[in-house]
Amino acid sequence: MACPLNCWDGCALKLERTAQGISLRGDPEHEITRGFCCPKPRRLLERLCGPDRVRQPLVRPRRGAGLQPASWTEALDRVAEALALARDRFGPTSILHYFDTGSMGALRSLDSRFFDLLGGASEPVGSLCWSAGLAAQRFDFGASLCHDPADHVSARTIILWGRNPAATNVHLLPFLEEARRRGALVAVVDPLPTATARWADFHLAPRPGTDGALALGMAQAIIRDGLVDRGFVSRAVAGFDEFAGLASRYPPERAAEITGVSSADIEALARRYARSRPGCILMGYGFQRYTNGGAAVRAVDALAAISGNIGVPGGGANYAHLFLHGSLASLAAPEGRRASRKLPRAVLPQALASAHDPPVKVAVITRSNPLAQMPQVRELEWALRRLDLVVLVDGFLTDTAGAADVILPCTLAWEDEDLYFCSWHSFLTLSEAALEPPGEARPELDIWQELAVRLGLGPGLARTREEWLKVLLAPLAPAGLTPDNLRGRSVRHPFAPRVPWEEGRFLTPSGRFELFSPSAASQGLDPLPTYREPAWSASGKYPLVLLSPQHRDTIHSQLGRWAHPGPLVEVGLAPEAAEAAGIADGQRVRVETPVGAMPGRARLVPGQRPEAVRIYAGGWVKDGLGVNLVTPSLETDMGHGGALYDCPCRVVPEPSPSPGGGLSPDPAHCHP
Repeated sequence: MACPLNCWDGCALKLERTAQGISLRGDPEHEITRGFCCPKPRRLLERLCGPDRVRQPLVRPRRGAGLQPASWTEALDRVAEALALARDRFGPTSILHYFDTGSMGALRSLDSRFFDLLGGASEPVGSLCWSAGLAAQRFDFGASLCHDPADHVSARTIILWGRNPAATNVHLLPFLEEARRRGALVAVVDPLPTATARWADFHLAPRPGTDGALALGMAQAIIRDGLVDRGFVSRAVAGFDEFAGLASRYPPERAAEITGVSSADIEALARRYARSRPGCILMGYGFQRYTNGGAAVRAVDALAAISGNIGVPGGGANYAHLFLHGSLASLAAPEGRRASRKLPRAVLPQALASAHDPPVKVAVITRSNPLAQMPQVRELEWALRRLDLVVLVDGFLTDTAGAADVILPCTLAWEDEDLYFCSWHSFLTLSEAALEPPGEARPELDIWQELAVRLGLGPGLARTREEWLKVLLAPLAPAGLTPDNLRGRSVRHPFAPRVPWEEGRFLTPSGRFELFSPSAASQGLDPLPTYREPAWSASGKYPLVLLSPQHRDTIHSQLGRWAHPGPLVEVGLAPEAAEAAGIADGQRVRVETPVGAMPGRARLVPGQRPEAVRIYAGGWVKDGLGVNLVTPSLETDMGHGGALYDCPCRVVPEPSPSPGGGLSPDPAHCHP
């Protein structure tokens, strides 16, 4: 079995039935999982087997009415009628298909094939998580590829840039510990004093959103001290002179003024990284959630390039591993059958409001809970309520269910067979069905097939699950990877590189690593990773910045209630910031941003940057615990990413509960 959560680790699991019930543990024979797993899959199992599952279709007979049980025939007929009416009257892009990665099963993407056959749809572009960094690495490398986890033990210097594996990537820790035993230094760059930062040898805590300036300051120190790998640069890098000109504007002293990190620490880490090679950078998905986030990733990539730490064992600028994503067969319908309109995900409420040709009339939401995960969730809720019909395919009454007119209960992880892989390592797991689905829950494939029949879409979805798995794995069949011999196993992809870019050839237009990117320039972007101040720093009324990282025990909103048992979110504050605001540890506070406010309880966190305020992501809005009640809709500089961390805020004491609790929005941002 495999963990389906959108997590770095992609754990292989063993599920066992005992007299005491069902137990779950890591697969002891898996090279990465190594017999242990974090609390997340166990809590997912508890949630799947709990009483809160939706066990039959639910429909809302009219707007304002409650959800009521319905038969599958009634529910599917209503959905098919609405889809046909919207398509025929306004065109297929009047239908919004909103999806994300709430489950990593590869066959769950067949929902997009359904909309291919329907003629198309409006779809979100970009992500709330990683797309700015993906765009950055396409400009630099041509693609995002990571070193094999076992390769990290060869590093002499490891920089965890905005990454906290103690909470989000626990199976990386054994490799880091082995590298330390072999003499490697492990440094962390993070404005928060995470568990990983406390464990590491060296911690730099820059002012939030200034990572690009820190990287440029390190680059200038490397260039100034003659530590550039001239051989690698001459044969494999384009644009070094232009980049050196940019870096010259950021000597360590200026970088120190911008970041709040001492110039001595900037120089010390730069020298260590460039001299004690190979040097490995492992990036997280937090420091690119600013309006300048893509440029920041490009600046960090540049450190690896100028020091010659690319294409060598123990090196790399490791951000995301997309090799497996591109190595399997596409499940999309044949080309030429699809109209598509892309709506930027991070500013979806505004995009829906401005979509007039045609207007969006129907929304179908799959694999996601946008009314907990999206910024400015109230704005999105109001946008969805203006549509003719909102359909949700899910197994729980999530925040999004509150805006849905039809809920189609689907099977979830471990209730059907699927292929799983992640964005860190190169293992594939064909996970078998191990649990009985509750009530009338149906596999998503069955739902799309039923709707396809009602809409007369032909045989384009008419394959069994086994047949679709064969389609998906067809490129790997010559290597002996078929559903029959992969079932119930985890296998490393036979063609995945352990050290990317070893041959010094890149997938950019020049075939080189591009410090200066003509591709970026052609898209109206800066061809160099020029630093710009994050948006939050320009807001004088709100002098702090709200960060919303993942909690150790949860992931996004699926398990958010474990991170936020309620009734108030924990608001992490630096002691000096709390003292300045007259706030004591444990005191009830109010977090205010330009788009709203929410109550919380202060927790003083020694070592945290004084500008930073921390609320863990994942809480549900209906509980008053969703941080996206107060995060603004902003896009990153590239890749249509969500700049969720570019959230100016202030924290004030609140001696008594607000009337009604939960959200207290700024009236300027409310709509009837």
